[in-house]
Amino acid sequence: MQNYEKLLKMFRATHTPLLSCLLDDLLTSDTGAIARHLDVAPRTLERWKAADQAPRMALLALFYESRGVTASWSPRPMSR
Repeated sequence: MQNYEKLLKMFRATHTPLLSCLLDDLLTSDTGAIARHLDVAPRTLERWKAADQAPRMALLALFYESRGVTASWSPRPMSR
C-alpha cells in the first residue's frame, strides 16, 4: 500500500523530480534508447538534460521506468 500512496503523491505533487535524478535512477544511460522510449529526438533529450528539465509527461514516463518503481511495483497484465 505504501507504493500506491507514493504514486498518488507523485500525481498530486506540484514539483516533480529533477530530470537528472530520474536519469541517474534508470537501468541504462543510453541516450538514444531513452529518447526512443520517450518518442523524442536524441537532441531534444540532450537539450532537456542541459536544462535539467523536461515536460511533465516525460518525467512521469521516466519515473515509471526508474529502479524504485520497477523493483517494488508489479502491475497486473491487462486483459482484453
